[in-house]
Amino acid sequence: MWDVICFDNAMSHTANMVKDRLSNLLHCSLNFGPVDMPMRRSLIERFFQSLEESGFHRLPNTTGSGPKDPRRNEPEQRAINYQITYEHLLELVDVLISNYNGTPHGGIYNQRPLELLQKRMEKGMTPRKLDKIKQSEMLFMQTAMKRTIRGSIASGKRPYIQYEGVEYRNERLANSAHLIGTEVTLHVNVDDIRVIKAFLPDGSELGYLSAAGKWSLTSHTLQIRQAINKLVTRRLLHFTYWDDPIFIYTEFLLSQAKIGKKRDVNKVKNVQEVARKKTNKKEQDTDPELMVRNEALERARTQVKVAKDIKSDDYDEILKDLKTITY
Repeated sequence: MWDVICFDNAMSHTANMVKDRLSNLLHCSLNFGPVDMPMRRSLIERFFQSLEESGFHRLPNTTGSGPKDPRRNEPEQRAINYQITYEHLLELVDVLISNYNGTPHGGIYNQRPLELLQKRMEKGMTPRKLDKIKQSEMLFMQTAMKRTIRGSIASGKRPYIQYEGVEYRNERLANSAHLIGTEVTLHVNVDDIRVIKAFLPDGSELGYLSAAGKWSLTSHTLQIRQAINKLVTRRLLHFTYWDDPIFIYTEFLLSQAKIGKKRDVNKVKNVQEVARKKTNKKEQDTDPELMVRNEALERARTQVKVAKDIKSDDYDEILKDLKTITY
């Protein structure tokens, strides 16, 4: 682990969550440099140049160093023609960094970076390592907040927690009407908000709470959820309880991309990349009723489509089959 991290003073680096995780989780100092002064970060700027000249700018889909760079030749179309994916770029970066660490450099007396590191470790330098318990990506992206348990005994509304426009609950919470009105602490992984972890005021775990309906199916970030809610508020997007909001959102972005809005193409790729992530196995094991409810929802959704072609006399029989777990 590093002891100091240097920034270029971009606004994204001043986010409270970033500063908190770097200081309290990684225990490193933050060095905010002046804006638009790359000479203050000469080493990292030189390394970025090596990545570009040795790798990215040699690709057929390179965007060059600017719009007027002669190496730029329809990069978007070439990326499609050669089927260059995000995974390919990750592999390229891995190879470039490996080559860099294994190549002698004049700045360190023609030694290889790995060779120099080995010599320093032999002289007693011990690299700082992050504890294994803190190495989880989820822990770094986790944020805490307070929410009040809602519900109504009079109307029969089972207890739940509202977060970003979606109800969350598990079996324990649904059967704990005495907790209505209690303020709990939520630990939310903003990279995947299908499930959140809740703690009672005394510190005991309430467990993992899953999002209601189809929100719990496809992995999505807090940013994606907020984008969907914004479109719903503007009445540009609509979905039912049986629909997967992420799929509906993807279809909307694709429709926008077809009419020439290129920024939506990148959004589609981002949504698809996030959707590939799987729910943490511990979360799945902690909330087994989630799978049962989702299977019932999928079965009901299919039967609703079939019911449209059935006579009204048989419709009551269909409705009986649609009964599922409700809260």
